[in-house]
Amino acid sequence: MARLSTLTSSRRSCAVTLFAALWFCSSSASWAQNAAGTVRKRALIIGNGAYDHLPPLRTPLSNADALAATLKALQVETTSGTNLTRDALFKTLETFAGSIQPGDVVFFYFSGYGLQGKGGYSDDESEEDWLLPTNFDPQSPRKIGQQAIAVSLVTDSLKAGTRIIVVDAGRQCCERRRTGIGLRGQSAIPQTLIAYSTALGDLDKDPPDGAVDVFTSQLISALQEPGLNPTQIFDRVQQRVMSATGGLPYINPGGTKDVYFVDPPPPVTKTVVVERKETIKPGELRVNIKDNLQYAFIPSGSFKMGCVPGDRNCAKDESPRRTVSLKSAFWITNTEVTVSAYDNFTKQTGHSKPSPTKTNPKQQFTEHPVTKVSWQDAEDYCEWTNGRLPTEAEWEYAARAGKDDNLYPWGDKFDPKLCNSAKLPDKLRAPFSETVPVRHFINARNAWSLFDVIGNVREWVWDAYDPNAYQGDASPSDPRVETGPGNDRVSRGGAWGDSEKQLRLSARYHQNPGKGDNQTGFRCLVPKLPE
Repeated sequence: MARLSTLTSSRRSCAVTLFAALWFCSSSASWAQNAAGTVRKRALIIGNGAYDHLPPLRTPLSNADALAATLKALQVETTSGTNLTRDALFKTLETFAGSIQPGDVVFFYFSGYGLQGKGGYSDDESEEDWLLPTNFDPQSPRKIGQQAIAVSLVTDSLKAGTRIIVVDAGRQCCERRRTGIGLRGQSAIPQTLIAYSTALGDLDKDPPDGAVDVFTSQLISALQEPGLNPTQIFDRVQQRVMSATGGLPYINPGGTKDVYFVDPPPPVTKTVVVERKETIKPGELRVNIKDNLQYAFIPSGSFKMGCVPGDRNCAKDESPRRTVSLKSAFWITNTEVTVSAYDNFTKQTGHSKPSPTKTNPKQQFTEHPVTKVSWQDAEDYCEWTNGRLPTEAEWEYAARAGKDDNLYPWGDKFDPKLCNSAKLPDKLRAPFSETVPVRHFINARNAWSLFDVIGNVREWVWDAYDPNAYQGDASPSDPRVETGPGNDRVSRGGAWGDSEKQLRLSARYHQNPGKGDNQTGFRCLVPKLPE
C-alpha cells in the first residue's frame, strides 16, 4: 500500500508519472504480440452509490451492472467496481492501467457524484472535473484533489490506442465545494472520445425507482448496433437522449479511429465486380488530426446565392441573386472552432490568447465557440490546420446544404428553439447567458452535418466587404472579394444577440477585421483530409 499512499498525497504530475512508469513496465514486453494480433478491447466500469457523507444513490449501481453485462456480452474484457473509496478507486485504476497494452481500445465509465472546482493537484489550482469516491466529505477542510480523482488524471493514466471516457456524474451535490453547476468539460485529446451524460453545467436526473438512466440505457443500445465507430455511437446517444428528455449530453469526439464493438455486416458478394472509386458522401465527417475537430465534406457544385424571392427583410447588398459555381469539393469544421481547440493552437504556436469574455472569463466553457478573435487571428488558426477561412460563397453554399430557397437552414419560418439568438427562451439557454456549447442544438444541424450555421456567433469569412459584390458576373465561379471600398471583412450567420432578420442564410454582416468581440468566431475550410 506504500505506492498507493504516495499516489494519494502527491500532486498530479507525480501521479501521472507513476501511472506512466507502471504502464511502460507492464506492457512493453507484450508490444510485439499485441501489434501483430487483434486489437483488445478493455473496460473499467465504476458505479458509486453508497456515499458516507452525501445522499445515497441507486441509479449508478444499476448503470454499472447493466453496462458491464453488455460489454462482457460483446467480448470486451471488463473490470467492474462498485462503492469504491478513494484508496480503492485509485488502486482499481492503477491495476487496470498496468494491464493495458499499446494499441488496446479502452472504455472507462464512472457513474456517481461529480463536481467541478479547483482541487490542488498542481500549484496553479486549475479548474478540474472530479469523480467522487464514496468517502468524499464536502465538509472536510482538505482540498478536493486529496479526496477525489480528476477526469484528466484518468485520461492521463490510461495509455492506449483508443480511449473512450464516459462520465455519468452530473448530480447535485456539495454546495460548499461547487464552483459551478454540473461539470465543465475537457479539451480535445487525440484518439480520445470524452462523453458526459449531460450538457456542460447541467444536472443528471435519476429515475425515481433507481433504474438505469436514459443516457446509459441509450449507450447500451447504441453499443450493440453493428458497424458503429465510437463517434457514431455517441452521436446516436446524443440524438436519442435529446429526443427523450430534451437534454444534450456533452461529447468531445477527439478523433478516435474506426473501431467497432459490433463489426459491420459483411459485404454482399456480387458475381460481377465493377471497379469504381469510393465516393465521399456530402456531410461525411472526418477528424483533422491537426486540431482534432470534426470536418464535414462539402461536394463541388452550384447554388443560388443571395436574397431569396419573397424575403422582405433582404438588404441591398444581398442582391441580385446569382448562380455561383464552386469547382472543388472541400471540408469545413462542422462546428464553430471551440475554446479548447483554439487554446491548443495558442499552446503549440505561441499565438496570443483571446481576451476574456464576461460570461467565460477563464475560458472554462471549453466547448463553446471561441470569440474575441480578429479576422487575422481566425485566418492564422485556419492556416495552422492546413486550410483557410471559407469565402463568403463557400460559407453560404455549405450553410444552405442544397436548400437554395430556404430563408433559414430548416425552412422559411424562424424557430427560436433551433438556434442561439435573442429570441431563444431563457430555459433553453440556461445555465449560459451568451454563447452555448457548439452542439447544443442537436436537432438543428443542416443536411451536410453543420451545427450553428446561424446563431451562437457570427463567423469570419475570407472576403473583404463590398456592398456591390453581387452586381458583377451573374454566374461566377469560385468568387472571392479581394478588396472593398473600406477595410471591413465579411462575417456571416448572425449571433446570440441577433434577431431573425440577421439570422437569415443570405444576411451579410461586416466589421473591422482588427477587432474581435464576444459575438464573433469562425470555422475553417481545408481542401483535403486523409482517410
